[in-house]
Amino acid sequence: MEIKPSPKLKDLYTLSNLVVFLIYCPLPVIILQILKQNVKLSFYENFENLRRLYDSWSVVIAIFGIVVVILIQLYLLAYIKTLKYRLSGDDLRLDSGVFWKKRKVIPLHKITNVNTLQGPFERRFALGHLDVQTAGHGASTSPEGKLVGLAEFEKIKEEVIQKVRLVKSESVTTEDRPRERTDQELLKEMLEILSRIEKNTQKS
Repeated sequence: MEIKPSPKLKDLYTLSNLVVFLIYCPLPVIILQILKQNVKLSFYENFENLRRLYDSWSVVIAIFGIVVVILIQLYLLAYIKTLKYRLSGDDLRLDSGVFWKKRKVIPLHKITNVNTLQGPFERRFALGHLDVQTAGHGASTSPEGKLVGLAEFEKIKEEVIQKVRLVKSESVTTEDRPRERTDQELLKEMLEILSRIEKNTQKS
């Protein structure tokens, strides 16, 4: 079963990138304005050289910020295209990576919890993501795998849980079932029976 992120994930990452830019880019201007309004005049006269330096580099800082945002946006769009999830009868596979391809294979029988999460931006686009926890992942609180940008995340969660229950029930059934003997074991047992019959015949 192929699981693909929603096309809305592009809009989500674009909005997140824009918000981060709007928060961090104006910080130098805000700090300067606070200093200009609150510090004493004598200190501000000493601060004048720093203000002039900032004014001369303000355009450079703005251009640099815009270039960084564009590069991050291009990387995020390329990263979204690499996201692929596949749910099979035995495992859950997560593929990602722009420069370095990464594939994580999570055996279904090791999955202990599947949690759905939805942040404020994700709710805006009706998206959510799954956190997959496994046994033996140590004391770390971070999930073993994360499926992001899902539109029907609740439905996908139920499908994963059903697969996990099916695999674990089959595993228990297999362990309880008597092991079938191989042809070699049957042949060996027959030879032992014939040997015992022959010994009993000789004694009689």
